Amino acid sequence: MKFTKSFSFWSIEVGDEDMNQINPLHLGGLLLVILIFVISHLSTLKDELVEVKAAYKESEKLAVDLSALKNVYANKEKIKKSINRILMQSNIKKCRFIYKKRKEFYHYSAQKV
Repeated sequence: MKFTKSFSFWSIEVGDEDMNQINPLHLGGLLLVILIFVISHLSTLKDELVEVKAAYKESEKLAVDLSALKNVYANKEKIKKSINRILMQSNIKKCRFIYKKRKEFYHYSAQKV
């Protein structure tokens, strides 16, 4: 190694010109480290994907259940007719049901059972 002064900058001249090349073992090691990092990162992403997929299936099932409940209970006239049809049966008429309409629901009570 020899130090020379040129244009007011210090520069180092290396006598061996082969040092300017990249060692293939270093390049292979770098590629191996990058490969290990990518594989480990992909495995954690795969685990997260499985969890998200399970949560999606659960929310999809809940949405189907809510849709079914909406189809059954959304029609108030149909519900009122069904309740009246049940109350008009002969063995239930004997109980003398009394019902009061509240804001959002009906309150039924029987005088005798």
